[in-house]
Amino acid sequence: SDSYEARARRGGCRRSDHNQLLGRPSSGTARGSRRIERKNSFDSRKRHRFREPPSPANTPARDAEMMLEELTDGVSFAELLETRAIVEPELAARAAVRKTEANLSRLESALRGLNFGLAAGSLKLAVDCERVFHENLWDAAGDRVICRMLATVHMVMGKLVETSWLLADYKLAVRQHGNILVAVRSGNPGAASHAMIVHLETTATILSRVLRVRSNSRKTEER
Repeated sequence: SDSYEARARRGGCRRSDHNQLLGRPSSGTARGSRRIERKNSFDSRKRHRFREPPSPANTPARDAEMMLEELTDGVSFAELLETRAIVEPELAARAAVRKTEANLSRLESALRGLNFGLAAGSLKLAVDCERVFHENLWDAAGDRVICRMLATVHMVMGKLVETSWLLADYKLAVRQHGNILVAVRSGNPGAASHAMIVHLETTATILSRVLRVRSNSRKTEER
């Protein structure tokens, strides 16, 4: 039979010849492999759909903790808050200098939603609006990198707050948002940075207490 090179010179080489030369499976083998992959994928989805219900110990708050551990390779909430304390006061200061009227309008809208959620007793609405407030603050600071880095962290931390905090504790943690907005609107970077520091310190204190209570509760259940 002709060699691959001879058929190529005559323009008669087939796709299977290319595959053989490059060490690829033939088209029939490839189609068979794809069928097997699709079947395995379907079986995996079916097993996932009909898996056993989660253990009672896997509460929404615990699920949030596990999600964070998976996303951050075991980094704790305390470590994340420490990082936020390093980064976010500077972002608030920059927002005070760089903000636009559009930024201020979005911050005011998010703050109204936050306050409405608190007044209505809806922790979920308040948490969602607080996350939007922070994201708009980063946008006003003009730092897209930090926005992308911290967005997921805020989402997961918000889930923990939503599922395990008391509304009274949350009100204490977010009461500085009005002061942050006033400082940003007035163009005072020092005041904006200070208000953010107070907000994060208060959040850290409450979070530490909540996690300690949860840890003691789990230890009691294991006995």
